[in-house]
Amino acid sequence: MDDLSSVTPGMLIGVLEGVEVYKGICDSVSILASISGKGSIDISQSITVIHHVV
Repeated sequence: MDDLSSVTPGMLIGVLEGVEVYKGICDSVSILASISGKGSIDISQSITVIHHVV
């Protein structure tokens, strides 16, 4: 998701999957930044969300 802001563990996250929206708790966050040889910066954030299944 390009428009996702910074996320921290413990945050409640709303996730849109197809037409269904569900909520989960952020379990972990990983942020990776890299700079290309031309000087462009790329930042990636990965999160793990725990979703309660009823």
